Amino acid sequence: MKMKKTNLILVLLIVFAASATASGVASAVTDVEHAGNTIADLEWGTYNIEITDFTKCEQAQTEAPALSKPSINISTDKPTYKPFEHQTITLKIKNPTIKPIKISVGVGFKVYEIGGVPFEYEKPSLYETDQLLFPPKYEHTSSFDIPAVTLPPGKYAWTAYLKNSGGEIISTDEAPFEVVVIGPI
Repeated sequence: MKMKKTNLILVLLIVFAASATASGVASAVTDVEHAGNTIADLEWGTYNIEITDFTKCEQAQTEAPALSKPSINISTDKPTYKPFEHQTITLKIKNPTIKPIKISVGVGFKVYEIGGVPFEYEKPSLYETDQLLFPPKYEHTSSFDIPAVTLPPGKYAWTAYLKNSGGEIISTDEAPFEVVVIGPI
């Protein structure tokens, strides 16, 4: 069965397995066609697909989840620090697609509160790389150290983003942390 939506042809043949899942129905995609290519050749994005349940001969239309796209995650080694304490920041970058992609990686910083007083400050791009070519199925983790957190007590966050070759931000993440005074420094 074929469905045509804005010049996009997707054919999905679904075989429902006898074993039950949490929803009571298990399924497997046995064939996918997009103008002669497989699902792996599609660009990431959101597609409308038609799923046919051959066991009941009923049809349902649903929106498929977006295919995987490049992503970035940023984290700190712990959520709370004392002034002048060591901090490790970790970046995880993934390109789960089957094609190489040019991406810029950026890191920024936010201040939410200083000394218990709300404070708004954001430096979205403390550092941004040139366009880098990330190979297909790429996954990499890097960590860097800040020897002494020299911030006053407050709430902060490191931010990270990926930009495609058109300058569009395609993934963002934030790693909140707090600086607190516990006893004498």
